[in-house]
Amino acid sequence: MPTLRESMLTSTQMDGQPAEEQLLKAVRHTLNQIMTNPTLAYCCGIGTETFSLLTEAYAKATLRGVESVRKEVLNGIQKIQNAGSTGEEATG
Repeated sequence: MPTLRESMLTSTQMDGQPAEEQLLKAVRHTLNQIMTNPTLAYCCGIGTETFSLLTEAYAKATLRGVESVRKEVLNGIQKIQNAGSTGEEATG
């Protein structure tokens, strides 16, 4: 029986999906985490290369404008910042 560490290193979630779908899912998930996790928003938000690369890749993959995607992510970040300042929980 594999150890927890071994299973964490070998388990997969997207078997059978084309590489493009896997990449899009990973980028979308990361952007959603940036929009809902204040620590990630601070480390990977506006002004970081991570933010620039992820939003540009997502825009290209979804045939959207980069500005539109970046505004959407920034709106999500602002919601968690505003919620934090009022003590409320941000909702998507």
